[in-house]
This record gives sequence, C-alpha cells and structure tokens, in this order.
Amino acid sequence: MVELANKIAWPLVALFICIVFRRPLTSLIARIEFLSFGEHKVVKFGEASTDTPRDLGDERISIVAPDASGAQWTNSGNLFWLGHDLMWTMQVSLRGASLVTILRGLRQAQYHMEHINLHQSPGGIRLRNLLEGAGHTDESDWNAQKREKLAEQLNIVLDEVGKLAEFNQPDFQQDIKSWSTAAARLNSRSVV
Repeated sequence: MVELANKIAWPLVALFICIVFRRPLTSLIARIEFLSFGEHKVVKFGEASTDTPRDLGDERISIVAPDASGAQWTNSGNLFWLGHDLMWTMQVSLRGASLVTILRGLRQAQYHMEHINLHQSPGGIRLRNLLEGAGHTDESDWNAQKREKLAEQLNIVLDEVGKLAEFNQPDFQQDIKSWSTAAARLNSRSVV
C-alpha cells in the first residue's frame, strides 16, 4: 500500500500545483517563443507561414477541379486521419523532427489518401511527390527553409482535399458566422 501511495504521490502533487498555479502557468505557456530538442533547431512559434491564418475565400475554388467521383467519403476514419497526419507532419517538420519521423507522417498520410481513393487527385499526386522527394534526401538536407517549404506544400494538400470534401457536401457552409447564426436560431426555438 505504501508503494502505491509513493507511486501516485508525484502525479497528485503535479496536478495540485497545476490547479493552484493555473493562471500564472497559462501566462507562462502563452509566452513560449520556441522549443529546441537537443541539437535540433526549430522554427519559432508564429514565424512559419502556416502559423498565420489565411482567408482563402473564393480563390480556394480554383485550387482544384471539383472532380472526386471515385472518392470514398464514407471512409470517415481515413479522412480524419489524413487531415490529422498532414497537420502532424507539418508540425513535427517545423519543430525540428528527424527525417525518419517526417517520412513516417508522409507515409501515414499517403496510406489514408489511398484509402479514401484520392491518391490520383491533385492533392494525392502532390503528397506522393513530397513523399518520394523526401525519401531521396539526407537528414542534413532538412534546414529551416526545407521544413517551411514542406509545411507550405502540405497545407496546399489540405486545401485541395478540403475543397473536394466541400464539393461533396451539398449543404457545406464555410462561413462560421452563418453557422453560428443558424445555431442561435435553433437555440431560440428550444423549449425549456
């Protein structure tokens, strides 16, 4: 029993400290400018082009032709994990991950792209080219500029797949204001 108490004591103390000092800790976390892991240099937070929100508006329509007739949109798990793996790969790349880790993310994304049958779409072709290109590089090739370029290209893949998904959903609305207005109308009709 004493051994069990010793094992859970530190997590409980850490949780207590986090709860008591949550406001100062939140303030400190918000001020983090960069992270480094060993000798890996990383991009500072907010400096990568993908850290800046973009308003693509109508120009997104021209990113891809809305033809994804063979896409397996019912493979929702693969669609979710495709987006996750693309974002994860962008982040680990920008934060100084090893080439092995970057390749793992690209392979995982490619796997999911194939399982939703979008591997021949513009985004699928772009992803395959990124994977093949990265596979022919060395660890030493991955400087900050190369990492930034990969993140930008993966962001384009996300936009291309996203546009196809938008066209697949007839009632899709990109504008969150429209959604929140509709949600407010629904809430006003609720019976208490």
